[in-house]
Amino acid sequence: MEKFFLIARGAEPGVVELLEPLPNVNQSASQIRVGSLTEYLSFIFPLAIGLAATLAVLMIVIGGVQIIFSGGSSGKIAEGKKRITEAIWGLILALAAYLILYTINPDLISLKFIAS
Repeated sequence: MEKFFLIARGAEPGVVELLEPLPNVNQSASQIRVGSLTEYLSFIFPLAIGLAATLAVLMIVIGGVQIIFSGGSSGKIAEGKKRITEAIWGLILALAAYLILYTINPDLISLKFIAS
């Protein structure tokens, strides 16, 4: 069960060793240095946006499959359409949050607004 979690190894504080490397992370080996909360959040924010987009596409596919296999039942078709609509709205909401923050100040996305 422990293999699904990030685990910290070693005595050095602020170093997290991952069991599996994360995509689009330019770190040597499988270690990520996390010095502060802002560094951690600036790493997690793009990952969360990507996860939201992936889940939205998955829900759209599930809604489409639900409509295909509805057998003409208007209740199941409506449920599939509702699932697709809610997935699209969720995707729009996640991308709008990113776009609004980026439009206000691009440093808000990378959390560089706190002086080091």
